[in-house]
This record gives sequence, C-alpha cells and structure tokens, in this order.
Amino acid sequence: MLLEQSLVSQNLAAPSTDSNSLLASLQNANNSSLTDSSSDPLFPAASLLTKSVMQRGPIVAYLDLDRDALSDYQCLVRQQIEFFQAGTQDLESNAQGRNRAIVPNQVGIRCKHCSYLPPKLRARGAFYYPGKLTGIYQAAQNLATHHLCEQCPQVPRNVRKQLLRLKDGKSSAGGGKNYWADGARALGVVESTDDGLRFGGPASLL
Repeated sequence: MLLEQSLVSQNLAAPSTDSNSLLASLQNANNSSLTDSSSDPLFPAASLLTKSVMQRGPIVAYLDLDRDALSDYQCLVRQQIEFFQAGTQDLESNAQGRNRAIVPNQVGIRCKHCSYLPPKLRARGAFYYPGKLTGIYQAAQNLATHHLCEQCPQVPRNVRKQLLRLKDGKSSAGGGKNYWADGARALGVVESTDDGLRFGGPASLL
C-alpha cells in the first residue's frame, strides 16, 4: 500500500508482504521514543501517538507521510479533520453516515474547527461515523466537499480559499479508501464487531 511504501522510503522496517507492517513500524518508533526521550522518533507522530490514544483523542487525521503520497488538496483536507470519541452530547445528535444509534466511545470523524460547538449547532455534515475503516475515505470526501468548502462558518477564510483552489485543480492522488484506512489504524482506530470504529491502540499498545 502507499502508506507502507512511504514508510519503506523513510528507512522504516515495513515488509511489503505484511498488512500489519505499518503498525509494527509505528510501534517500533513509539518504543524508541519511550525508552530514549532525548532521541527524535523515526515517525513524526510517534512521540505523541501513545499519549493521544491513551487519552482517546481527538486526533487530527493528517500524518507527515501524507505529503509523499497524497495531493496537496487531500493533505489539507486531512489537516482539517480529526478522529474523536462520541460523548454524551454526540449520542443525542443525528449523525451522517449512520443508520444505527451512536454508542458511547464510538469513533467518528469531524471538522476540527467547529468541534467546540454542541453538535446540533454545527453546520450540516460536520461529523460522520463510518461503520468500517474503508468507509473513512468517502466520509471524509463528503465532509470536505460540503462542510469544509461550503457550509462551516468556523473554517478560517484563508483555509477555505486554499481548499477551493486546490479542489478545482486537484490531482488523482487521493490515496483511496485503503490509504485512509491504514492511516486510521496508525492512529489507533480499529473496527468493532458491533459498534463501528473504536480507539483500540496501534499494535496492541493499550
């Protein structure tokens, strides 16, 4: 996968034949940063990842590896989106992308700019709860196209202007559903049998 290829190019041990190689490389980077706080982690997000997962997010979707695999538009989109756990207020809201009731601690994606507002006061399409990791990509594209580019008044003007400019001339380097799924796994998001997505910890760190 593209994400695994990027890791190989940065000299991280990620065997292309192992679907869990991204997570293994990330765990190695975290272990190094935990045992030697004076050294820089091999993976840019590694020094914050374990702490973020333990605290159950929110975690911005963007990874430093993205710039080697994605278009500028997709990179900017990922910088505006974060993974989060459903809290009490979220359980009472109507979320896009769900036919079933949201459950406590279920993981979704949302616009980071209006996340401080109660869910019912946010512009339409501010958050989604994909049922599977492979559903994150399409949910993110919907959130970007309608919410970030058109409807959310909390998105900074310069960010929206740049999103619209890049969207009009965007390349095909969107990564696709597998890349977005791998990126979510790297941030500790896993699939639950019954309740959609959850924070479970990369490579069983929790």
